[in-house]
Amino acid sequence: MTDPRPTSSTTTPSTIPPQLVPGTPPAEEPVAPLMREAVPTAEDWQRYDDAIRTRNATYKAMLITLAVILAPFIGLLYDMKLAIGLLGLGLAFTTVVTWLGAGRANPALRARIRVSAALNGVLALAAFVVLAAMLAAN
Repeated sequence: MTDPRPTSSTTTPSTIPPQLVPGTPPAEEPVAPLMREAVPTAEDWQRYDDAIRTRNATYKAMLITLAVILAPFIGLLYDMKLAIGLLGLGLAFTTVVTWLGAGRANPALRARIRVSAALNGVLALAAFVVLAAMLAAN
């Protein structure tokens, strides 16, 4: 079995990193590219503003989605008709938003998005028909 430690023939000064050689001054610390300039440029601020705007839009979309999903269940605590009405309104809202958003989507996906919007519209119509039948029964 051989000794894995380096021998004197393999540790010549050319193979030793310069920072480990006695008497060599320490190397300059690497600096990240974004930290080289102390003052942010206008482009940096624009990217920051875009990131904030995107994050806020994402939070708003999440809150709207949560409200659309939870509204029928909260309405169910009060009355079944209210729950079905809120379900229909939520589906109708989702239909409109999806249909309008399909225009900004990739053309390859636009047809699929519009089909899902149409399906939401059919479900909203069904919820309103059920609501109308429940109101007519009373």
